[in-house]
Amino acid sequence: MLKIFIVIPENNNQIHQNSVIIQEYRYNTMLFKMLIDLNIHLFVTLKKSMMKFLFTLFFFIPSIFTYAQISDGYKDISKEINELADKNVSSYEESFNNGKKMLSLAKTKAEFARAYGHMGFARFNQLKYSEAIPLFEKGRKYANESNYYEATFLIDLNLKKAYEIIGLKSKALECWEEAQQVGKKLDKVNADFMINQEFAYDLEEQDKYKEAIPYRLKMLDIVTNSQKSTPIAKVMNIAMMNYILAYNYLKSKKINDAIRCIQLSEKYLKEIPDISKMQDIEQFYLCKGMIYAEQNNISQAKKWFDLAGNSVNKRNNKDLYSKILEERLLYGIDDPKKNKSIINDYIEQKKKFSKDISTIVTRESEIEYNNKQKQKFRLKLLIVVIIILSIIILFLNHKYKKGEKKLQTKFEKIISSLEQNNEPKEIKANFKDSDNYRVVTEEKLSLNRIMSKEKEAELLSKMIEFEKGIEFTNKNFTISNFIAILETNSKYANYILKKHRKKNFNDYVNGLKIKFIIEKLYANPEYLNYKINYLSELSGFSTHSRFAQIFKNETGISPSEFISKLSKTKRDKK
Repeated sequence: MLKIFIVIPENNNQIHQNSVIIQEYRYNTMLFKMLIDLNIHLFVTLKKSMMKFLFTLFFFIPSIFTYAQISDGYKDISKEINELADKNVSSYEESFNNGKKMLSLAKTKAEFARAYGHMGFARFNQLKYSEAIPLFEKGRKYANESNYYEATFLIDLNLKKAYEIIGLKSKALECWEEAQQVGKKLDKVNADFMINQEFAYDLEEQDKYKEAIPYRLKMLDIVTNSQKSTPIAKVMNIAMMNYILAYNYLKSKKINDAIRCIQLSEKYLKEIPDISKMQDIEQFYLCKGMIYAEQNNISQAKKWFDLAGNSVNKRNNKDLYSKILEERLLYGIDDPKKNKSIINDYIEQKKKFSKDISTIVTRESEIEYNNKQKQKFRLKLLIVVIIILSIIILFLNHKYKKGEKKLQTKFEKIISSLEQNNEPKEIKANFKDSDNYRVVTEEKLSLNRIMSKEKEAELLSKMIEFEKGIEFTNKNFTISNFIAILETNSKYANYILKKHRKKNFNDYVNGLKIKFIIEKLYANPEYLNYKINYLSELSGFSTHSRFAQIFKNETGISPSEFISKLSKTKRDKK
């Protein structure tokens, strides 16, 4: 099966980059019959997936140059990146390294698209599909985001091939459909050529050479009528397209058409100074040998088969050499003694090739298996994380609701006390007089008494009167001020506080301040709109943080929480 990938070049330096040939191979059942007839026992087991590898190995030349060529003029590609993409390389690994350099220089999305595409093509040509596909996908993402249609088109075509090889038909079809749509936005010559080429490829992979011929003819017409090609490039492309067509005609048993194509190819090859430097010229030699074999001109057939075999051996293209051996065997142009040597050589080549393919398939399978295991592990880990997070969320939610319930209970107690004209339990501070507080019993008053009952009652009365005022909201209010108001001494003042309010002076005054601001908030809704800093200052605290701390200690709820709940309560009542 012969495949060719050509893009019309812009200049002479790009000729060899644009005349890219992809030829693919599939075992022919006729060969196996012949081998059996010759008592050669060859057992080759190739899975369907392995066969796909065969398609991309025979007569294969890098498509990366095609990608580089079609994208040269894109506005958002720097000169440095274009030069790296167009640079001649001796290996796919060198091409990949150039792609890495392009990636390090990339600044625009278009440049990232080109860099990833370049690296993907290199890995694809190395049959490293598990590496190529993610690179292609990244390239396609950047290409789509930057409207870089040329890159999107070529990446889609190569992704299609890659997905077909690994058996993902649906993904391949998706890429193929996108490529056709994007192709409508490109230069019609290049797009039409490659779309027709892809149709031809698909048919040739199924050994439908006859059905592929119309698409190859369209490709030849595009090449022939192109106004973009340099004269020498056009000559090379026409010559190449004709001997590819010749192969398809031969496989379709249309010998006269094959002869016509080879004659045309030969005519154009004469205009090329050194055809030995032309990419895979062995295909031309092969077709010449097959035509002579069809005409029963065995001596000429041997000559051209020998020329093809010797030439391809110099290039060390073992895959193409195996193809030439196969066709030689199919036509039976050698004597039995020679056949035996060719068959042994062929078998040896196939063994090596099958081993290589098996290694590739095994490696790719291992990679795929490892990836699946990683995905399973990640899935399990994700499930565990989700479960843990769910438990944490449920716990926190439960804790939050429990806390909210406690806060609501505390808030309701405060409001209930206010509505009943009673002090909140949390801030009550044992305020007691004949009207609002429980009278201290005679028995308790008699305990550790340091003053007369009359004096104690006097001081208690003065303290109750003090609590009704706002002197305590003064930031500089001290125990000395408190003693002066009571008109007593520190010993008596502390005795009254400890016995009747169960607090020292600081806690006592702070409690009064909190009581004061709570009553303001409850009685005057406009206070609910004031900032905490202002409320802190209004109640006589030196700092916002001190106010918040004391408020929480006295009530069990923060100022902001209290204001929020009180605001909601008042809104609900409206």
